[in-house]
Amino acid sequence: MAARFLALLLLAIPIQAQSPVWGQCGGISWGGPTTCVAGSTCVSYGDYYSQCIPSTHVSSTIPTTTLVTSVTPPPASSASSSASATRATSTSAATCSALPGSISLKANAKLNDLFTMFNGEKVTTKDKFACRQAEMSELIQRYELGTLPGRPATVTASFSGNTLTINCGDSGKSISFTVTITYPSSGSAPYPAIIGYGGGSLPAPAGVAMINFNNDNIAAQVNTGSRGQGKFYDLYGKSHSAGALTAWAWGVSRVIDALELTPSARIDTTRIGVTGCSRNGKGAMVAGAFEKRIVLTLPQESGAGGSACWRISDYLHS
Repeated sequence: MAARFLALLLLAIPIQAQSPVWGQCGGISWGGPTTCVAGSTCVSYGDYYSQCIPSTHVSSTIPTTTLVTSVTPPPASSASSSASATRATSTSAATCSALPGSISLKANAKLNDLFTMFNGEKVTTKDKFACRQAEMSELIQRYELGTLPGRPATVTASFSGNTLTINCGDSGKSISFTVTITYPSSGSAPYPAIIGYGGGSLPAPAGVAMINFNNDNIAAQVNTGSRGQGKFYDLYGKSHSAGALTAWAWGVSRVIDALELTPSARIDTTRIGVTGCSRNGKGAMVAGAFEKRIVLTLPQESGAGGSACWRISDYLHS
């Protein structure tokens, strides 16, 4: 009897599996594996999420790809400019303080002051705020969203019917994806347009074209197992640091590139908006933050981590 009880007890003890590369390995309410397969390390990104990162990526927390910022001091440069080039417009790189390579993160009970640089310097001019914007962009890419690549080596486009085809190539790899355009029954071309994440049944405002953007085709976001799937990762590799929100923003930028290359699409690229709901609302926010050619950002119900800060979800779960 004792032997049978012991056998049942042993069967009741779960076998601790290992999480795959890019899989979740920890966080509040996480009940899955907390160790990673060989060749990867469990890295914490806060109380709620830890991820198995390839050991070759853990040696440095700084992304190796050039960081991109969207808002720059005049004269404005292309949205695909690198952070170093962006800072060197009217506010020289020497004027903008570089972030340290390694940062010791500290808890802050209050919201961060948007008008204080990382080094404690106060922001009192527009040029200095441009430096602060570049700094915040670098921080959010480094610690939350992953690195946003600039414009790839080649971008071409073709237009037929109401379908715009975008072709991108870089480092010997290439991808193609499409968006569909619904034109308004009123107004005149070239039309202002709203890029809709997931498209669907978005109501078309009078005189405004709607562009249906299939963001899931660019980067899948089903669960942790879908990490690294989609057109973006076909081009840049499954191990690229960019998460889905960043990959989607990259896709939106390429749509705008294609519209600029295709006057026959009859879209006014100086009047582009972006929208999405829920997780797609978060995506719209990220695109609007990084892509300066977007002049109107309409996130719908983007929740905590979107229009509302993560602290709201922390409070709700406390």
